[in-house]
Amino acid sequence: MTVSIGRVHSPGKAADYFANDNYYTAEQSEAASVWMGEGSRDLGLSGTVEASVFEKILDGKLPDGTQVNNPETRDYGRDFTFSMPKSASLLALVSGDTRILAAHLQAVKETMAWAEKNLAEARVHVGGKDVAVRTGNLVYALFQHDTSRATDPQSHIHAVIANLTRLPERFRKRDRVDPKTGEVISDNGWRAWHNGAMYRASATLSSMANAILREKLESLGYKTELSGKHGAFEILGPNGERINKEALDGFSKRGNDIKAKAEALGVHSPEGRRAITQRTRDPKMNAGDRTELAERWRAEAREYRYNGDQIYAMALAKSQERTSPIERGIRAVNTAVRETRGRLVDYLKRPEDPLVDSGLSKLTRTPPTARAQYATASAIRILSEREAVFSKADVVKTAIDLGEKGVTPDRVERRIAELVEKGELVPETSQRLDKAVDMVTTREAIEQERRILKAMDIGAGEARPLMPADVAKTRMQKLAAPRELNHEQLAAAIEIVSSLDRIVLVQGRAGAGKSTMLQPVAKAEAIDAAARVIGAEYTKAVLLTADMRGDAQALAFQNKMVADLRTDTGMEARTVDSFIYSNERFLTGEASPEAFAARKADLAGTYLILDEASMISNERMDKLTAIANLMEVGRLAIIGDRKQLNPIDAGKSFSVMQARAIHDQLPVSEVNINMRQKTEDMRLVADLADAGNVRAAISILGDRVVVSKDRIADAAGAWLALPAEDRDKTTLLSASRDGRAQANQIIQDGLKAEGTLKGEGRAFNVRETVQLTREEYRYSRNWREAQFLEVGSRDNELGLAKGDYHIARVFDNGRVELRDMRGRKHRVEPFKIDPTGKLNRLKLSTEKRIEVHEGERIRWTDSDKRDGRGMINATIASIEKVSADGIVVKLSDGEVRELKNGDPMLKRMDLAYAINTHMAQGITNEIVFSVMGARETNLSNARAFLVNHTRQQLDVRLFTDDKDKLVRQLESNRGDKTSALEAIGELNVEKILAGKEQPHESSLGGQASIVSTPSNLERKLDLGSLADYEARAKAGKGDAKTADRGRGSRADERGVGKSSAHAATSAERKEPELDRSKGLEL
Repeated sequence: MTVSIGRVHSPGKAADYFANDNYYTAEQSEAASVWMGEGSRDLGLSGTVEASVFEKILDGKLPDGTQVNNPETRDYGRDFTFSMPKSASLLALVSGDTRILAAHLQAVKETMAWAEKNLAEARVHVGGKDVAVRTGNLVYALFQHDTSRATDPQSHIHAVIANLTRLPERFRKRDRVDPKTGEVISDNGWRAWHNGAMYRASATLSSMANAILREKLESLGYKTELSGKHGAFEILGPNGERINKEALDGFSKRGNDIKAKAEALGVHSPEGRRAITQRTRDPKMNAGDRTELAERWRAEAREYRYNGDQIYAMALAKSQERTSPIERGIRAVNTAVRETRGRLVDYLKRPEDPLVDSGLSKLTRTPPTARAQYATASAIRILSEREAVFSKADVVKTAIDLGEKGVTPDRVERRIAELVEKGELVPETSQRLDKAVDMVTTREAIEQERRILKAMDIGAGEARPLMPADVAKTRMQKLAAPRELNHEQLAAAIEIVSSLDRIVLVQGRAGAGKSTMLQPVAKAEAIDAAARVIGAEYTKAVLLTADMRGDAQALAFQNKMVADLRTDTGMEARTVDSFIYSNERFLTGEASPEAFAARKADLAGTYLILDEASMISNERMDKLTAIANLMEVGRLAIIGDRKQLNPIDAGKSFSVMQARAIHDQLPVSEVNINMRQKTEDMRLVADLADAGNVRAAISILGDRVVVSKDRIADAAGAWLALPAEDRDKTTLLSASRDGRAQANQIIQDGLKAEGTLKGEGRAFNVRETVQLTREEYRYSRNWREAQFLEVGSRDNELGLAKGDYHIARVFDNGRVELRDMRGRKHRVEPFKIDPTGKLNRLKLSTEKRIEVHEGERIRWTDSDKRDGRGMINATIASIEKVSADGIVVKLSDGEVRELKNGDPMLKRMDLAYAINTHMAQGITNEIVFSVMGARETNLSNARAFLVNHTRQQLDVRLFTDDKDKLVRQLESNRGDKTSALEAIGELNVEKILAGKEQPHESSLGGQASIVSTPSNLERKLDLGSLADYEARAKAGKGDAKTADRGRGSRADERGVGKSSAHAATSAERKEPELDRSKGLEL
């Protein structure tokens, strides 16, 4: 079932169309319309909908004559249309199973009741602003229609919602007396309906209606099978029988017309198909006499060799089996025994799950309840991998979209309430005027963010500074030569080399020269490393040859950034994931004491430089800061721009750390002077984008904004129109994977046509990773999207050897059949993957075919596993030669590599004329072509706009389908995330960062509440913070540090009264640390 939304343009026409549809007899019309909603009940509206009353309600005229809003300017309402799957429509309307129509109507009623309760809103004027408040009531009518515009059988229900809702009494205006008449004027509460929440929840409503309808259809003897997004499904017979494809296609004339038109126009995108649907929408054909219509459908059914009658008969027989009370009782007992046995087997197979009842209570749950628990737990993990805070509605949607039998919205909502009671889910501290609570976070997310902040305290006073600040002032400028650092770059560099605190934060806007600032830091560390090795007497010679690499390690989110860091700073560089992977076992206690001691000897005192920190998730930051403290590194400098892209995974750790530091009045260096853009207009665009003023930035762009029906083709065409020498200076950025592929194909075709690409070319099958969360790997139906399972390590819970496996078959019972490269069969059970563990290098992928030629620009889609070849994920290469034996490529550093047939990297490449925004963060080019769609609601956001429009030095063009809509889209979607501590009111991150909250003003309540006293929530959740990490660290140190390195230490160090033991320890450490780098003072 799908939910589409339309605007009611005219009360009169709507009343005629919905309430007086001319293909209904009077008797049929009565059965096909009904007033619904608490608002309708308040107005005394019930039963069949009369056209005249319906028209007045849409026009804002209440039954008592009251007019709500100005009829000349009012919005009349919205039509939410719930369309059944085609297979269900045929069984109901052609085969005559009216039970399906009743089930459809009931599913829509239950879905709309949920929407009314949770989404109905009006706006009230408070403090000069219009604020949305929940009302819990709507005025709407349901109309059950049964034909498409081409008069094919298509059951759909229109929920036409009038632009009316009634405010709760506490939000109404006070009674007032008319000064002229003395009459008391009361506010009846009726207002315009604020429909934004309903619009945003359309996908959730689709999922809910589908889940409810699926359960009802299965109770009628049918089976169902998921077939698409938002729980979309098709109906099957009791034994899996399908309605034949010829009938499905034959009774889908409207859909076939749209598909043919799209193919003729070369339109492939969903938004393009929607546009065709709107443009080709003819008036609804007159269905004529109902008896004649039914006879026509039956005649067409015979022509299509329709088999739905047999499926209906089998389902009906299935639903009527054993109808006597005794037989029903016997069947219920047998089913209960069978399912209890099945649950016992399932219990023994599945890994322990902290979000599911354990022990006896787990076994005594009814099957639907047990499945709802598992589905809810999975939904929470799926969502929490990407977000630290998410809505309860999203938990419901995600759980029911998994398609488990008996998992319905009401069962999931009950499970959410149980998890809140247990403390596994924690509701937000509502910031709404009506105090409605929509969002939740997890116990784990709260613990994680608190550990990150505590890690800052543990490292307070524990750094290995390279030199004092006064020395650094001069030294950093000398090491930066021939460049000169501006005062902000210099201040940040001084903070990195001189701070006494292990963790240092640097906030730097896009184009502020953060890499330039890091170059003298890298040189200073290299000199220090050499001085400590060869002795102070040779330090002067070292200073004169300060181009060597030291011990510092630069870390970044992705391999392209790693390569750029290595080139820009001269430091050894690796990904954050690689660093964590190498050291995580020391956090978990899996390593031996000898291994721990050896690794600590390697890392103690080392400088770690993390760049593009805004892209680092909570999980990664938690582990990185814990490793840094455990290994006693000399510095962890965390550098980035909190305004640019947030992490793909959950959290916004860099913003949280900055907010905490600002709240505690601790230093956060800022590098904000724009060094990238070379023209006045480009500086203005970048400055306005950085300030979040996208409307003004787009206005400054002027005619550089290209509005086009096919923005991707026009952007690719503009790139092809450039002189050959300008193409390398121009970066084309597309937000979506499909858009990038389309642009790459258009450009490749153009380069072939003009002769830039040489030779016949050669086709290769290349891999693309299926984008799934860890939890989604546990559901075998998701494996249907993939062709291959790539196993990167023998350490996996599926018992598979390292290698590639073809996905041969996915069974309905959750098992998957694989074939290895030798053709041997393997059967695996994905649900055995530990829900709390890792994927252990399991990767699902598809294969696509690309053609490459001499002169082609490609990018690597994975890193080479062989040392020394330099082919790194996301970096660019060019193809020098194509032959039957393989290809020869030139890497971005100029090195040439030959890849012969069978080389794994031949499957790890793709065209690279266009790249996406995530790859673009951190790069610079002279010109940028930015492609952003107004309807790309998730991808087009203010953060992506900032990245796209701050890469350029000289010029930028913006290609879009609708300029005004894009501006509204960017203003409504900032691309922000919410932190767990922010959600529960413990740290007002965005207010602090925006300067709207003074230090110590937030709900943390000052140092007392955040330093030494656990909050009420912490006591309720029994959080352990860093206890585990600290215990392991103490075990490895013997006698080194005190056990308590909490926030109190940092507060005391800043003047609240540091403990004498801690002060003594710091004093003892400080002099030797400065001695080790004293060569820099010469």
